[in-house]
Amino acid sequence: MKTKMITVVLILISIVSCREDVINSPDIGSDGDPMDTWMQVRVKFELTVGNIYYPNTDAEFRVSGYNEQDVEQWNKTFSYTGPQPNDLALRTGLHHYRIEANAWGISTEQIFNGNDLWRERVRDGSVPLTRVFTKSIEPKSIAYYVHSKQELVNGEVVMVPYAKVVFEYNTDRTVKAINYYDFDESPGVFIPTKQSKFSYGSAGVSTIITNDVNNHQRVSVDWYTYEASARLARIIHQDFNSDITTEVGITYNENNRIINATYSLSNGGSFEYEFLKKADNVISDRTTNGSELCNTGNYEYDRNVNPLKHLGYVDYLFRNYSISNRLTESVEYKACGFPTLIPERYSYTYDADGYPSIVTTHYKNSEGTTQIEYVYQ
Repeated sequence: MKTKMITVVLILISIVSCREDVINSPDIGSDGDPMDTWMQVRVKFELTVGNIYYPNTDAEFRVSGYNEQDVEQWNKTFSYTGPQPNDLALRTGLHHYRIEANAWGISTEQIFNGNDLWRERVRDGSVPLTRVFTKSIEPKSIAYYVHSKQELVNGEVVMVPYAKVVFEYNTDRTVKAINYYDFDESPGVFIPTKQSKFSYGSAGVSTIITNDVNNHQRVSVDWYTYEASARLARIIHQDFNSDITTEVGITYNENNRIINATYSLSNGGSFEYEFLKKADNVISDRTTNGSELCNTGNYEYDRNVNPLKHLGYVDYLFRNYSISNRLTESVEYKACGFPTLIPERYSYTYDADGYPSIVTTHYKNSEGTTQIEYVYQ
């Protein structure tokens, strides 16, 4: 009798042991490989604002895993940094996953089968599938912005406004007019000074006519011409105050990474401005006057939207060319004149949509700052 009982106990122990092995064993993927606890899944976030692609976008990925009854079993949030794809470590063994990308208050999501993610995961000896999350949004339009500078008022350093720029738009969101104001401290109001009106052709802005709103005299006119591909080819800027017309001829080299602008002035003067761009930001430049090197500069940018870029035109000095906002600039002036104040770095306050609301400019060898406050429609 004892022998039979011992045999039964051993059989039961064996059955339980085998059952535990099945429960605790790793799942088997469709390729026959055992699933580990985690798998690496490759993702990429691509954001387009207006018609401009922003490769250097940071985002947040939230991943949730579900069983066959669509009940959430696991979730995790990951920080994503562009422009290269990122690998996310996901817990394996779940029926399906919801992956959501979030940036600047916008989101896009996709649902994936667990076996598909496992089969196309990141692993040695195989090319993983990159899951691309795309989002296209319309840019925010600037209603106006205000320039301010530091002043000492009643023994206290405060920011005092000195200029304001207000925008009008057409129904298709293109700029109709830009209105300029100076701040009169005595009554404490902004006084209108000039207005720029925009006209358009098939390729973009064709003319910008600026008039003094007080005496109705013309201040300047800018004419834009384009290549057959709609790429900007030339800007002519006529300044009625100085009675000088400047023609800017634009050429592109090395897959459009190097852009050269030759400025020819009606008084016989000329200079060349050349810049190198990366991710559509000006990262370095140089200005020459004949054989004389005037200055060189190097620049760093944030990973957010420059609202001036989305005005739809390039000013003739390329001040609104970059798609992101400048953080630092290191400019070495060698000849051809030296500015009184040299910007060195910029600090930003951003709104929930990733746009700058306050920009503070810090200058080299100066404790004073200036500030721009943006208000959007």
